[in-house]
Amino acid sequence: MNEPTICPQCGSKFSNFGVLKANVQLPDATNRLINEYSEPRFPYRCTNCGDAVLWQCVKLRNEEQAEHTAYLQSRLHVVPLVSSHSPQGWEYQTIGLVTAQSTLGTSIFTDISSTFADLFGTQAKAYNAKIKACEDLCQSILRMKALELGGDAVLAADIDYAEVGSGRGLMMVCMTGTAIKLRNPHVVNSELQTESENLRTSARRLSYLGGLNPAP
Repeated sequence: MNEPTICPQCGSKFSNFGVLKANVQLPDATNRLINEYSEPRFPYRCTNCGDAVLWQCVKLRNEEQAEHTAYLQSRLHVVPLVSSHSPQGWEYQTIGLVTAQSTLGTSIFTDISSTFADLFGTQAKAYNAKIKACEDLCQSILRMKALELGGDAVLAADIDYAEVGSGRGLMMVCMTGTAIKLRNPHVVNSELQTESENLRTSARRLSYLGGLNPAP
């Protein structure tokens, strides 16, 4: 298959040489981003056409990402995440395994002032807060992955803690679960019944937008 020589948008010839800069075909990744927010769509275009609209498209992508992120952050708690393998009354379709990992530093225990701080429980509280933040992050990741797979809940959630490398002062929090799609979400909670489709759509869209990045 011959390489294209003319831009279908503006009719300019592709060239590796120019007075100020070359006019070449945009990378596919950049063209996909432009096509997402610009009409009409073209299978490819030149840098002269693309550069004129690229950063406006990036701005629109970022704004849409922010909207979906804000919505999901405020409503993600609606997605049930339980340790039970078969909650009573739940009817569901099993989708598959979902996993999450988060790493935290444990170096606060080696701080020179730890002996005095521990008198007041300061270090323990700080450490527990770090662990809680990692646990919350892992739970959010499991919920997001379930939504991206078309589910709306996570069963059999399990959490583990492991040291990362001997003496490196790092701990990993790992969570696993089974993504499911409920057939009777109203049994779980009324919010899930009304919002599950919106949550799935938003999570999938956010995941898609995350892959729309202009090539360097």
